[in-house]
Amino acid sequence: MSLVLRLFIGLSVIVFAPTAFADELTVDRLVGSPSLNGASVVGLQLSPDGTRVTYLKGKQEDFRTQDLWEFNIADNEHRLLVDSALLLPEGEELTEVEIARRNRQRIFASGIVEYYWSPDGQALLFPLGGDLYYLPLGGEAQRLTETEAFETDSRFSPGGHYVSYIREQTLFVIEIASGENRQISPAGGDTISYGVADFAAQEEMYRSTGYWWSPDERHLAYTRIDEAPIRLVNRYEINADGIRTVPQRYPFAGTDNAHRIYRFSVKEYLKEEDNQIRIYFKATMPYLREMQEQNPLPSIMLNVKGVSHIRKPQCHFGW
Repeated sequence: MSLVLRLFIGLSVIVFAPTAFADELTVDRLVGSPSLNGASVVGLQLSPDGTRVTYLKGKQEDFRTQDLWEFNIADNEHRLLVDSALLLPEGEELTEVEIARRNRQRIFASGIVEYYWSPDGQALLFPLGGDLYYLPLGGEAQRLTETEAFETDSRFSPGGHYVSYIREQTLFVIEIASGENRQISPAGGDTISYGVADFAAQEEMYRSTGYWWSPDERHLAYTRIDEAPIRLVNRYEINADGIRTVPQRYPFAGTDNAHRIYRFSVKEYLKEEDNQIRIYFKATMPYLREMQEQNPLPSIMLNVKGVSHIRKPQCHFGW
C-alpha cells in the first residue's frame, strides 16, 4: 500500500469522524464545540525520516485550541504528543504585536498554532504562551525560554544545534546543548526592529521573517527596519464586545514605507590593506523562476508568475 494512501486512511478517521448534533440548532451551538464541520487537522508535516506524520488538532471541548499529534506509519496509531492545556492551563493572553502577526499569517486558533521539525527528525520546536518549547521524540517537552515578552519567528538552525527567535524586536539564538542564550542583533525598540519582516513584507509579499541562517550555521543575515517614516493612524476593531481603537503605522498608498536595511558581518573576510565589496544584482526573470519553484506564490491573471517575490501584485494599490 502506498504511503499516500496509508496516510489518507489513517487521517480520514479524524477528518471524517461523525459529530454529535444538538436537538435545537442555536447560535451558541453554531459557534460552539465540537465543530459542526467535524474534526479537522491543520499543519500536516511528514517527519524528515519519513516514519510519522505530525499535525495540529483542536480539542473536543474547544476546537479552536489546538494540540500537537502524530500518526505513526509503522504501527498505524495516532498519539497525542503535546497537550497544550497541560503546559498552559490558564490559557494565553496575546500581545497586540502577536495578534497583528497572527492576523497577517491568517492564524485564528489558540494553543499550539505552529511547530517545526529539527533537521535530523529527532525533535520538535513549538511556541506556546509566548515561550519556546523543545520536544525530543520519546521525551518530555522542555521549556527553552521563560520571559514576559513573546518569542516569535523561531526555527532550528540548518544543523539543528541552535534555535533562533525574535524577542522585543531583537534577534536571539539559543544553543540547544548548553542552553546558552545570546543576543545577536542590537536591541530593537520603538520604531526600530531587527530580524523582523515589516508590514508590507508580511501582508503583501508573503514573507514572514527578517533573518536567515547560512547553511554552515556560522552566520545570520538580518534586516534592520525603521518604521519612523510611516504615519501613525488608528485602526478600528469591531466585534461583539464593542469597538477598540488600535494605533498602527500603516503604509498608505502614496506615503512612505519602512526604511529597510539588510545587515551581515564581513569582518572575518577582511584582509590587510585594500578590500573590495562586490554587489551582484540578479536578472529579474531567472530569479522569479527560481524562487517560484522553491516557494510557489499565487499570481493574478496575465501577471508574471512569482512576481510577489519582488513586489506587491499589480491588483493592489500602493507602492
